[in-house]
Amino acid sequence: MIAQEAQSGKMDRTDKEARSDSSRNDGLVDVEAAATESRVGRVLSRIASVPTTDPGPPPDGGYSAWMAALAAHFIFMDTWGFINSFGVFQTYYVELLKRPPADVSWIGSIQVFLLFFIGAFSGRFTDAGYFRPLFLCGSFLILLGTFATSWCTQYWQILLSHGVCVGIGNGLSFCPTLAVLSTYFDKRRAVAIGIAAVGSASGGLVFPSTVRQLLPSAGFPWAMRTLGFIQLATLTIGFIFLKPRLPPRKKAQLVDLRAFQELEYSFYAAGGFFVSRTQRDVILSFNPTDWTLLIVVYGGIFRLLLRRLV
Repeated sequence: MIAQEAQSGKMDRTDKEARSDSSRNDGLVDVEAAATESRVGRVLSRIASVPTTDPGPPPDGGYSAWMAALAAHFIFMDTWGFINSFGVFQTYYVELLKRPPADVSWIGSIQVFLLFFIGAFSGRFTDAGYFRPLFLCGSFLILLGTFATSWCTQYWQILLSHGVCVGIGNGLSFCPTLAVLSTYFDKRRAVAIGIAAVGSASGGLVFPSTVRQLLPSAGFPWAMRTLGFIQLATLTIGFIFLKPRLPPRKKAQLVDLRAFQELEYSFYAAGGFFVSRTQRDVILSFNPTDWTLLIVVYGGIFRLLLRRLV
């Protein structure tokens, strides 16, 4: 009897110790889970980087605002600048694919269409607070399409990579960038948007010149990969310095047609159809000598500016 009571007491102590160890382990698991959730939350917060309160009026200058303008310049370079460079690609694709120029021009046309079509929806998602995810997806698709094109040898492959993939990436990056940049400026907004818009000209100078230099020596695959690395560096700058300022607007229509009730805006939107035709006629009238001379002039201007700054 005494032995049974002793054994029973020992079993009770063992059960208590086991429950104590179990509760202690559960506590450790809860602490580790809470720490993991905290780390994941901090990472997601940094990625989203969406403010929850109204930050007040635009700074209209300062380090963050001007760095956002510089970041937008590089993003414009990788989107519209890459589109403006399609002339040099079309010449090569016609020779490589043995297809008429009308077929090859679909690649560039799809890029422009997808930039505006996707941008009509990505702008609303930017207002809802999803700028960072949109920009990450857009940058990934731009880089994926550019690098994938370096391995393409058939028309349908180039159409999907250079046309569709890059075009969707442009649509996810371009319009949200313009929307976020506008929130940093008020009186100097035109200057900031002008700095960003010049990025399309920078891309129209950098990308064709790079391709023309590398095609004879390195070949088309490495010419495209070099462009991809340039885009990777510049898009990284855009991701670091361009952040949304305003809190998200959750309650709004996906497509708001009330803007077209304003006569001025309707005429402005209709005029946009003719601007692209004028730009095309002016840009295509440039020959390689004009482009080379323009690059030399830009180089001289930057050299003089650097001397003043140093």
